[in-house]
Amino acid sequence: MRRHALVVSFSLIILLFAGCTVYTMGPAMGPPPGAPPPGPPVVTMNEPQFLYFMPSWGIYFVPGVSMEIFYYNGLWYYQARGTWYWGQSYRGPWAFMSFERVPRVLRKLPPDYRAQYRRPHYRVPYGHWQKRWNEPPPTTKYKPPGFLYKVPKTGAYAYPNVPDEIFRYKDRWFKRYKGTWYWSWNYNGPWAYSNPDRVPKKLKDTEPYPYWKDQKKYKKVPWK
Repeated sequence: MRRHALVVSFSLIILLFAGCTVYTMGPAMGPPPGAPPPGPPVVTMNEPQFLYFMPSWGIYFVPGVSMEIFYYNGLWYYQARGTWYWGQSYRGPWAFMSFERVPRVLRKLPPDYRAQYRRPHYRVPYGHWQKRWNEPPPTTKYKPPGFLYKVPKTGAYAYPNVPDEIFRYKDRWFKRYKGTWYWSWNYNGPWAYSNPDRVPKKLKDTEPYPYWKDQKKYKKVPWK
């Protein structure tokens, strides 16, 4: 009798498995080994007013958001819950990036990078940053100046009596145009965008034009 009951029970089990779907109980197993994790939340923030540049690292970051969003060497990077993603825009869409492929400078950022680099002279207006390669300052046709104004405590000299902010520092010319800095080998251009770390710090701290309005305050230096 007992043997007969066992045979019947076993037959019923086979029928149940043949006609039903079996679900695994317990916690979810997650993605298969090597599969990328789910993407980060969709970024719907407005266009940032500024980006902040970290000259020691060559990295820009988006301020005023709780997300870790960076721009480095032509790509955007997003760190979410310790996982890295990359995209063509600060809004994404984001694609998973293995930790080994994340640029080393991003992996080594100090935890307090925002506190270190959120300073006025590190700010780059987003619109100018976005267009800097395609819309540099227009070239000019200024004549060679008879003299330059010596800017105190900067080591720089200013091109006089023009509406543009044009400076000579060592062997280069610098121009502040709509709050962003550019450089050239000539005071008329053509101008190339300059990362903030390439602009002399004391020059960046000068007051906006016309800081030499009081001409008696600045020494004239002959210019050949």
